Amino acid sequence: MEYIYGRYCSSLLHKHYIKTNEDPNVLRVLKYALSIAKDHIDDISSLFKKEEFLIPDGFNEKDLHNDTPKLCSDVTYLRFMHHLGRTGLNAYSLAKSVSARKDVRSMFKKYYEQTEKLFDMAAEVMQEKGIFIRSPYIEYPKKVSYVSDYRFLGGIIGKRRQLLAIEIAHLGTNIELSIIAKTMLLAFSQAAGQKNIRDYFKRGYEMSLEHVEYFLNVLKMTRWHIQARGMVPLQTQPSHLFRIN
Repeated sequence: MEYIYGRYCSSLLHKHYIKTNEDPNVLRVLKYALSIAKDHIDDISSLFKKEEFLIPDGFNEKDLHNDTPKLCSDVTYLRFMHHLGRTGLNAYSLAKSVSARKDVRSMFKKYYEQTEKLFDMAAEVMQEKGIFIRSPYIEYPKKVSYVSDYRFLGGIIGKRRQLLAIEIAHLGTNIELSIIAKTMLLAFSQAAGQKNIRDYFKRGYEMSLEHVEYFLNVLKMTRWHIQARGMVPLQTQPSHLFRIN
């Protein structure tokens, strides 16, 4: 039930993105995201009523400023949809794996497939626009090597070891997501009506900046060569956020 409760979300943000959208290619991604958000709310609401479980009183119409102008570029909205797809793939696969009831497993299976489609749609539009950000990558190994030092936790105790490829990938993904987060939080801090809410978003923005700097420093400390692209890739490397040689 915890996973179901956590999936109960509002579609109001998607509505605002669609209302202020200017790019028809991004618009179809946003409309699909809105359709599956509504589908999820309908499914979960019905399940909660059937189980006599409290329906969350979350972000709703009374919290939305309908006259709020466009907060971010369409590219930022597209990146956010890509992030939602990536997050959903992880969340729904885990949720199904811990669910016992057949109807709940089927529901999460459907959500996974919908989210997979959203992820692919966003990725394809980003690639068409030349703004898709690849994870950091390394050159293929030239020869087989073997572990010769059992001090795998080097860096905590003793000499710092090199990062694993999966660790590099996670660091790159977290840098990308932190950049998206800081952009959205800064936008929300400018639109919130109450000072305490604005301050809350600003604190989140500052934390996102700290996270980006921290993750970059981890890469730098392991002697990887990094060319940080920010959110706008160089024209000579249109599909890469970082290059690690």
